[in-house]
Amino acid sequence: MGGSAEAVGEHTIASADLKAEIVDSDLASFALGSATFKAAAEGGPEYATAYTYCDVSGADFVFTKTTTKTGANWEEATTKVFAVDFAYLDTGTPIYVTPEASYTYDNYKKVAGGNIATADFEVQVSAEDTLADVYAAAVAIEDVYSGSSIDATLAIG
Repeated sequence: MGGSAEAVGEHTIASADLKAEIVDSDLASFALGSATFKAAAEGGPEYATAYTYCDVSGADFVFTKTTTKTGANWEEATTKVFAVDFAYLDTGTPIYVTPEASYTYDNYKKVAGGNIATADFEVQVSAEDTLADVYAAAVAIEDVYSGSSIDATLAIG
């Protein structure tokens, strides 16, 4: 699960926020996650883009919802996931439900002076033989660019 947000302009902001958790019990393993990435730019070229994704494997049921909102000088992308792997049930083929929605707005977002990039994450894995690996980056270049990205991998072995 992860994504990126990038903004180019005199005043820019890019933010990344990711929360993900895997919990294992005797009956099932559950994965929950949410990733929101936002970008906005003001002055100069005013380019902003945001992207999120989620890949799940090994689960019996997967629900992911991705929403992208785009304005005149900003973009926001959000992906939410819920997945279940039942211990005593083999569905053979996983059931995936993956709605996506995109919205376009005419509004313009005011960006505070300067260039700001943030990356916040909270990742938790509660089980034996687990992996939690997170890569996060936030870069701001004065009067030019802001970029934030997070890539998180969670697994139960």
